[in-house]
Amino acid sequence: MAYTCDLGGGLRLYVEEQGRQTILTLATISAGQQQSQSSSFETGGWVLAPTLFRTPEGLFVRIQGTEGQFAIQLQGSAMILLTDTPSLTDAEVLPLEQQDAAVSQMPPMTGMKPMEPMKPMRMEPMEMRMGNMEMRMGTPTVRSEATATGASRFCPNCGNGVDLSDRFCSQCGNRITTS
Repeated sequence: MAYTCDLGGGLRLYVEEQGRQTILTLATISAGQQQSQSSSFETGGWVLAPTLFRTPEGLFVRIQGTEGQFAIQLQGSAMILLTDTPSLTDAEVLPLEQQDAAVSQMPPMTGMKPMEPMKPMRMEPMEMRMGNMEMRMGTPTVRSEATATGASRFCPNCGNGVDLSDRFCSQCGNRITTS
């Protein structure tokens, strides 16, 4: 036998009898997630259906089993079997609905299907200029004859590019020495 109660705020309590054990499961259900915590108590077989009470001290489940009467207190996510049954005369009785399948017999939630692998990224050609410097990535550039032979020269004073035949820098007038 199994019973359930919606406690509000995404919490659901399951009370289940398995042989001589009473299993309490507190499930937190939110969008796309489910977490549960279970505790098992030796109560013997049930003589009567369990009863759920709400008091200022928390929730209590009363089990009338072949081994006697038991009270289990729920405080937050903790479930405690009490040695003394508290007075529940003024407590609010919460309805427990009978369920066909026990919680432990329910199929587990199925996982999400795996994500498809990312498609290769395509980068468009990039270009950057800063002052008299220039950088290009992604597209081949036409190289001058000087850079193709590795004989490019720059003015040691201002950094301006000069031809192999230049004797003076056209930018700052500095004399270019061949070394």
